[in-house]
Amino acid sequence: MERGTEGELEKQYATNKKGKLLVLFVAKKRNVNMKDWQPKILAILCNWCSYAGADLAGVSRMQYPPNVRVIRIPCSGRVDPLFIMKTLQSGFDGLLISG
Repeated sequence: MERGTEGELEKQYATNKKGKLLVLFVAKKRNVNMKDWQPKILAILCNWCSYAGADLAGVSRMQYPPNVRVIRIPCSGRVDPLFIMKTLQSGFDGLLISG
């Protein structure tokens, strides 16, 4: 079992149709009052497309929820699958990759 800063990931093993072994990391559920719970979301945005829209929304003084964190990257096609695993391992509940 591997630990993140806020949650825990549990290793589970499965096989695909070709019999290849897959390792899955599944987040363990935490005791949280559902009325107060807000998902912690990381948004990875492409510099040339999605981030330009987010920047325009900011200039227009539109607001987005404080539980969304934005990271600007040069191209969303270069997101390493390891980044996805690290995001979930470090306690985020969701990940948005937009190009």
